[in-house]
Amino acid sequence: MNKIPDYQHLKVFGCFVVAVNPYMVKDKLQPPGVPCLFLGYPQAQKGYMLLNLLDQKRFVSRDVIFF
Repeated sequence: MNKIPDYQHLKVFGCFVVAVNPYMVKDKLQPPGVPCLFLGYPQAQKGYMLLNLLDQKRFVSRDVIFF
């Protein structure tokens, strides 16, 4: 039971993220995602807390690409 915890899945707060949702793209020439900043992990949901850089709103998404 003396196992060292694995922290490889944790991400750096404040890094650049693109929230990808293929169902929200209406035109194939539109960008497939929204530029965001990673704010943290919500307590009551699965996913990532993000800040949309275009309209300055917070939301939770599970489909993200980290840079």
